[in-house]
Amino acid sequence: MKKLIKILMVCELIFSLGYSTCVAQKSAGFIGLTEVEIRNETGGAAKFTTEVLDNGTKLVYGNDGLFTWIFSLENGKCFAYSVIPDNSYAMNMMVKINNEKTVTVSSTEWKMYTKDRIINIKLRRPEFDPSGPLSFYYTLDNGSK
Repeated sequence: MKKLIKILMVCELIFSLGYSTCVAQKSAGFIGLTEVEIRNETGGAAKFTTEVLDNGTKLVYGNDGLFTWIFSLENGKCFAYSVIPDNSYAMNMMVKINNEKTVTVSSTEWKMYTKDRIINIKLRRPEFDPSGPLSFYYTLDNGSK
């Protein structure tokens, strides 16, 4: 039985590593997408809920078991989003991947350069809850279209 548990843990670790890498690499692609496109891009792994705030901003959020996603949409397009790792392993993998695949600005900030834009990535806590969970916050750089 112990051997089976170890095998299952290794399988979960391999899946999580691959999934974390995929999430980090696709993350820049969500800026500018519509709600339908976001749902399609995430492959149905997460169950999403939609909410409209008083200021008109639409939030689309969900959890796929490894990450919690919160997308902010304005005029039907995603302008910013947060990815909240559900455990320390997912957090460490996201930091590692950002350090390897993006330009490090500081220990909590990165820039991801794509063909047509620059995405700012910040590791931060919610502004309204300084003791809340750390998340990776993605926004379009002011110099990008």
